[in-house]
Amino acid sequence: GGATEYAIPCREQRAAKVIRDHLEYLYHLGIPIIPEAAEMIRRLQSAATLAIHLRAAEPDWSECLDSVISSSFAAPMDSDLAQMTSSQLQEERLDLEQLPPGAEPRVGDLLISHPLWSVLQAPFDYSVLLLAADGLTGVTGLRLNQPEGQTLEQLLVASDQELPKFQAWMRKKPVSLGGPLMSYSEVESLYWIHSKNMDISFCGDLEAMQPSDSLRFFRGCAKWSSDQLSVDLERGFWIHARPQRAQSLHSICFDNVLATRDVWYAAMLAAVGPVLAEFPRGPAADPILKQALVNHYRAQATDIARQLFGPRSAEWERRLEAAKLCKAK
Repeated sequence: GGATEYAIPCREQRAAKVIRDHLEYLYHLGIPIIPEAAEMIRRLQSAATLAIHLRAAEPDWSECLDSVISSSFAAPMDSDLAQMTSSQLQEERLDLEQLPPGAEPRVGDLLISHPLWSVLQAPFDYSVLLLAADGLTGVTGLRLNQPEGQTLEQLLVASDQELPKFQAWMRKKPVSLGGPLMSYSEVESLYWIHSKNMDISFCGDLEAMQPSDSLRFFRGCAKWSSDQLSVDLERGFWIHARPQRAQSLHSICFDNVLATRDVWYAAMLAAVGPVLAEFPRGPAADPILKQALVNHYRAQATDIARQLFGPRSAEWERRLEAAKLCKAK
């Protein structure tokens, strides 16, 4: 998929099959494999071994799939298909375009956390973020699928703060955790998105809003500099998706707001497909994945040390092995 670290498979593309076919041609032609290709083979073999271990420990997905079927993002059941027109079927689906890692992010885009990267990133595990603002202070994102179990009124009472701009009907609205970045007070950490006639705005005028409008509150946010977000996308931490219809963006932002994993699953399925949406995660699979990631980053550190220190890296590796033995004891 163009990412440099975490693979983002593209629909209808099979890179591994192309590589296997190419290696078979080289073998029959008697052409030696260059070191870079040998390293790729080693990594593919390691990935295949990891896949075998994950298959053996694959969790039961029935609970996840049942919740998705019951959510507002589910596709219509077969019995309902005959009664729905093609336009109605189109409206039921999330229409998300998967963008390449180098695409320029813009307000209204979605970031869907990669299921492997987020194994070690608890604050963003199974996250769907809306890019809500882009200004001098950086890019602001709001996590759309992390309910906190409290209303705006409960938050204001707990913080002992009162602001007249919050109308009475707003106080019953649930508050979601928008991200790990907080301000000095609860109220200063509040953000909101508002929609009227499918037009979504960020932190608009609360006093001008009507009870019939769609409104969501968030505590905290995520922020990146433009360069930092570009690097994160390049490395494949996030699947970058762009809603193709206003209805799709509205559904992600305002429907099923109390679901967490359902929203991630539906967005990933629409943007990439089942290959990442059904990536094996769970109590049995996660420890295997964590160990694989630790080994990956350790190998990266060793390669960097060899490049930086040359002959001195042997001493660095000796000390690393000594540290491993101490930890094991």
